[in-house]
Amino acid sequence: MNFTTAKRECHISLPLRKYLPVLKKPKLIALIALVLQTALIFVLAPSHSIGRTMHLPDTSRLTEPFVMTDVYGNKMDAALLKNKVVFINFWALTCVPCKAEMPTINALANHYKNDTNFVVLPVDLDHRLQDDIRYFNEKNFTLNVYMPTGVVPQALFMGVLPTTALIKNGKIVFLRQEEGRYDTASFFQLVDSLLGK
Repeated sequence: MNFTTAKRECHISLPLRKYLPVLKKPKLIALIALVLQTALIFVLAPSHSIGRTMHLPDTSRLTEPFVMTDVYGNKMDAALLKNKVVFINFWALTCVPCKAEMPTINALANHYKNDTNFVVLPVDLDHRLQDDIRYFNEKNFTLNVYMPTGVVPQALFMGVLPTTALIKNGKIVFLRQEEGRYDTASFFQLVDSLLGK
Protein backbone atom coordinates (compact mmCIF):
# COMPACT_ATOMS: atom_id res chain seq x y z
CA MET A 1 0.00 0.00 0.00
CA ASN A 2 2.81 2.38 0.84
CA PHE A 3 4.60 1.50 -2.39
CA THR A 4 1.50 2.25 -4.48
CA THR A 5 1.10 5.64 -2.83
CA ALA A 6 4.76 6.52 -3.38
CA LYS A 7 4.50 5.41 -6.99
CA ARG A 8 1.47 7.69 -7.53
CA GLU A 9 3.33 10.62 -6.01
CA CYS A 10 6.25 9.92 -8.32
CA HIS A 11 4.01 9.95 -11.40
CA ILE A 12 2.41 13.23 -10.26
CA SER A 13 5.66 15.00 -9.50
CA LEU A 14 7.61 14.02 -12.62
CA PRO A 15 5.56 16.10 -15.12
CA LEU A 16 5.84 19.11 -12.82
CA ARG A 17 9.60 19.24 -13.24
CA LYS A 18 9.30 20.79 -16.68
CA TYR A 19 7.18 23.62 -15.19
CA LEU A 20 9.64 24.47 -12.39
CA PRO A 21 11.22 27.40 -14.31
CA VAL A 22 7.73 28.95 -14.66
CA LEU A 23 6.98 28.44 -10.96
CA LYS A 24 10.07 30.47 -10.07
CA LYS A 25 8.62 33.61 -11.77
CA PRO A 26 6.15 35.25 -9.34
CA LYS A 27 4.98 37.91 -11.85
CA LEU A 28 4.06 35.25 -14.38
CA ILE A 29 2.23 33.24 -11.71
CA ALA A 30 0.29 36.36 -10.68
CA LEU A 31 -0.69 37.00 -14.31
CA ILE A 32 -1.86 33.40 -14.76
CA ALA A 33 -3.88 33.63 -11.52
CA LEU A 34 -5.52 36.88 -12.72
CA VAL A 35 -6.47 35.30 -16.06
CA LEU A 36 -7.93 32.25 -14.31
CA GLN A 37 -9.86 34.43 -11.85
CA THR A 38 -11.34 36.51 -14.68
CA ALA A 39 -12.32 33.35 -16.56
CA LEU A 40 -14.02 31.96 -13.44
CA ILE A 41 -16.06 35.15 -13.01
CA PHE A 42 -17.46 34.78 -16.52
CA VAL A 43 -18.01 31.03 -16.21
CA LEU A 44 -19.74 31.26 -12.83
CA ALA A 45 -21.75 34.43 -13.58
CA PRO A 46 -25.54 33.85 -13.39
CA SER A 47 -27.37 33.66 -16.68
CA HIS A 48 -29.49 36.75 -15.89
CA SER A 49 -26.45 39.02 -15.65
CA ILE A 50 -25.07 41.20 -18.41
CA GLY A 51 -21.56 42.06 -17.38
CA ARG A 52 -22.19 43.11 -13.82
CA THR A 53 -25.70 44.39 -14.33
CA MET A 54 -28.36 42.13 -12.88
CA HIS A 55 -32.14 42.06 -12.91
CA LEU A 56 -32.67 40.17 -9.69
CA PRO A 57 -35.41 37.72 -8.75
CA ASP A 58 -38.13 38.67 -6.27
CA THR A 59 -36.28 36.82 -3.50
CA SER A 60 -33.59 39.55 -3.32
CA ARG A 61 -34.88 41.73 -0.51
CA LEU A 62 -33.57 44.58 1.58
CA THR A 63 -34.32 43.05 4.98
CA GLU A 64 -31.92 45.13 7.09
CA PRO A 65 -32.45 48.81 7.95
CA PHE A 66 -30.26 51.11 5.89
CA VAL A 67 -30.12 54.57 7.45
CA MET A 68 -28.48 57.54 5.73
CA THR A 69 -28.01 61.16 6.67
CA ASP A 70 -27.60 64.24 4.50
CA VAL A 71 -25.39 67.29 5.04
CA TYR A 72 -28.09 68.88 7.22
CA GLY A 73 -28.38 65.84 9.50
CA ASN A 74 -31.72 64.67 8.08
CA LYS A 75 -32.02 60.89 8.29
CA MET A 76 -33.62 58.49 5.82
CA ASP A 77 -34.10 54.73 6.00
CA ALA A 78 -34.26 53.14 2.54
CA ALA A 79 -36.04 50.10 3.95
CA LEU A 80 -38.95 52.30 5.10
CA LEU A 81 -39.64 53.94 1.74
CA LYS A 82 -42.75 51.85 1.04
CA ASN A 83 -44.66 52.17 -2.23
CA LYS A 84 -41.78 54.08 -3.76
CA VAL A 85 -39.16 53.18 -6.34
CA VAL A 86 -35.77 53.95 -4.77
CA PHE A 87 -32.64 54.52 -6.85
CA ILE A 88 -29.51 54.18 -4.70
CA ASN A 89 -26.05 54.94 -6.07
CA PHE A 90 -22.96 54.16 -3.99
CA TRP A 91 -20.11 56.40 -5.06
CA ALA A 92 -17.08 58.38 -3.90
CA LEU A 93 -15.58 61.68 -5.02
CA THR A 94 -12.24 59.91 -5.59
CA CYS A 95 -13.87 57.33 -7.92
CA VAL A 96 -13.47 58.35 -11.59
CA PRO A 97 -16.22 56.05 -13.01
CA CYS A 98 -18.56 57.30 -10.27
CA LYS A 99 -18.06 60.91 -11.35
CA ALA A 100 -18.41 59.94 -15.02
CA GLU A 101 -21.91 58.53 -14.50
CA MET A 102 -23.12 61.24 -12.10
CA PRO A 103 -24.42 63.61 -14.85
CA THR A 104 -26.73 60.82 -16.05
CA ILE A 105 -27.99 60.29 -12.49
CA ASN A 106 -28.69 64.00 -12.22
CA ALA A 107 -30.58 63.83 -15.55
CA LEU A 108 -32.57 60.85 -14.22
CA ALA A 109 -33.53 62.78 -11.08
CA ASN A 110 -34.59 65.77 -13.17
CA HIS A 111 -36.64 63.55 -15.49
CA TYR A 112 -38.69 62.28 -12.51
CA LYS A 113 -38.55 65.40 -10.35
CA ASN A 114 -42.35 65.76 -10.32
CA ASP A 115 -42.96 62.12 -9.38
CA THR A 116 -43.04 61.77 -5.59
CA ASN A 117 -42.97 57.96 -5.92
CA PHE A 118 -39.42 58.00 -7.29
CA VAL A 119 -36.47 58.75 -4.96
CA VAL A 120 -32.81 59.21 -5.97
CA LEU A 121 -30.22 58.68 -3.22
CA PRO A 122 -26.54 59.23 -4.05
CA VAL A 123 -24.64 57.72 -1.10
CA ASP A 124 -21.03 58.82 -0.58
CA LEU A 125 -18.97 56.07 1.04
CA ASP A 126 -16.06 58.48 1.67
CA HIS A 127 -18.19 60.54 4.11
CA ARG A 128 -17.11 63.82 2.48
CA LEU A 129 -20.47 65.54 2.23
CA GLN A 130 -19.15 69.12 2.25
CA ASP A 131 -16.79 68.31 -0.65
CA ASP A 132 -19.65 66.56 -2.45
CA ILE A 133 -21.90 69.61 -2.13
CA ARG A 134 -19.15 71.82 -3.57
CA TYR A 135 -18.67 69.39 -6.46
CA PHE A 136 -22.42 69.18 -7.14
CA ASN A 137 -22.68 72.99 -7.11
CA GLU A 138 -19.76 73.29 -9.56
CA LYS A 139 -21.51 70.86 -11.91
CA ASN A 140 -24.96 72.44 -11.39
CA PHE A 141 -26.37 69.13 -10.13
CA THR A 142 -29.69 69.36 -8.31
CA LEU A 143 -29.06 66.17 -6.33
CA ASN A 144 -28.94 65.84 -2.58
CA VAL A 145 -26.17 63.62 -1.21
CA TYR A 146 -26.15 61.18 1.70
CA MET A 147 -23.74 59.08 3.70
CA PRO A 148 -24.49 55.88 5.63
CA THR A 149 -24.83 56.20 9.39
CA GLY A 150 -24.11 52.52 10.01
CA VAL A 151 -23.33 49.32 8.16
CA VAL A 152 -24.38 49.15 4.51
CA PRO A 153 -26.36 45.94 3.85
CA GLN A 154 -24.33 43.42 1.88
CA ALA A 155 -27.35 42.75 -0.33
CA LEU A 156 -26.86 46.29 -1.68
CA PHE A 157 -23.12 46.83 -1.65
CA MET A 158 -20.36 44.24 -2.08
CA GLY A 159 -17.34 46.52 -2.26
CA VAL A 160 -17.51 47.68 -5.90
CA LEU A 161 -17.70 51.37 -6.83
CA PRO A 162 -19.89 52.52 -8.38
CA THR A 163 -22.80 50.29 -7.37
CA THR A 164 -26.38 51.18 -8.25
CA ALA A 165 -29.61 49.53 -7.12
CA LEU A 166 -33.31 49.95 -7.74
CA ILE A 167 -35.60 48.94 -4.87
CA LYS A 168 -39.38 48.62 -4.84
CA ASN A 169 -41.31 47.55 -1.74
CA GLY A 170 -38.15 46.23 -0.15
CA LYS A 171 -37.23 44.14 -3.20
CA ILE A 172 -33.91 44.77 -4.95
CA VAL A 173 -35.00 44.48 -8.57
CA PHE A 174 -31.90 45.87 -10.27
CA LEU A 175 -28.23 45.88 -9.30
CA ARG A 176 -25.28 47.22 -11.29
CA GLN A 177 -21.67 47.01 -10.09
CA GLU A 178 -20.05 49.14 -12.76
CA GLU A 179 -20.37 52.51 -14.45
CA GLY A 180 -23.69 52.96 -16.19
CA ARG A 181 -25.93 55.41 -18.02
CA TYR A 182 -29.22 56.30 -16.40
CA ASP A 183 -30.55 58.93 -18.80
CA THR A 184 -31.42 56.51 -21.61
CA ALA A 185 -34.86 55.65 -22.96
CA SER A 186 -34.40 52.01 -21.94
CA PHE A 187 -33.65 52.92 -18.31
CA PHE A 188 -36.57 55.36 -18.20
CA GLN A 189 -38.73 52.50 -19.49
CA LEU A 190 -37.50 50.26 -16.67
CA VAL A 191 -38.29 52.91 -14.06
CA ASP A 192 -41.70 53.60 -15.64
CA SER A 193 -42.56 49.89 -15.47
CA LEU A 194 -41.69 49.83 -11.75
CA LEU A 195 -43.80 52.96 -11.20
CA GLY A 196 -46.71 51.30 -13.01
CA LYS A 197 -46.80 53.80 -15.86
